[in-house]
Amino acid sequence: MGFSTSGAMAVIFIGLLIAASVIVPTLFTISSETGEAFSTQSEQIRDQKNTAISVHGAENTTENVTVSATNEGTRTLDLSSTDLLVDGDYVPLTATETVVIAGDDRRNATSIWPPSTDLEVSFTNETVDEHVRGASNVTEVDRVTIVTETAISDASRIEAAGDD
Repeated sequence: MGFSTSGAMAVIFIGLLIAASVIVPTLFTISSETGEAFSTQSEQIRDQKNTAISVHGAENTTENVTVSATNEGTRTLDLSSTDLLVDGDYVPLTATETVVIAGDDRRNATSIWPPSTDLEVSFTNETVDEHVRGASNVTEVDRVTIVTETAISDASRIEAAGDD
């Protein structure tokens, strides 16, 4: 082999080393991020499987609607990440009165909804007028949905007080 062949081989070898030094860290980063994504997805699926709610009903008086629901899952839910839909329109829970009921204990100032406890959400004519399109009071709405932070939801028709 002559000098030109040896020189060409050295240049090619150095080029391959430079290319490998760029490609290998990129592959490690990609595989690490993919692993983290699968781990996060597994956690989300586990949280979803451990979440279950049941909306027992919603009662309408002429002034407000009270929605009753139970956390039937094994996971404590965050009320700040729980949503209320009235006739498909988002109503922030901050615009409502929420009470978590555990036996005889009624907790108004809480942001958690533990397993096996009930949640009462009440909203007024003013809330409906401000947040629900096409309705100005509680007698004009007929469906509520509660959606948890893990996208588990349940819905109920709103019944007039005294109707069974």
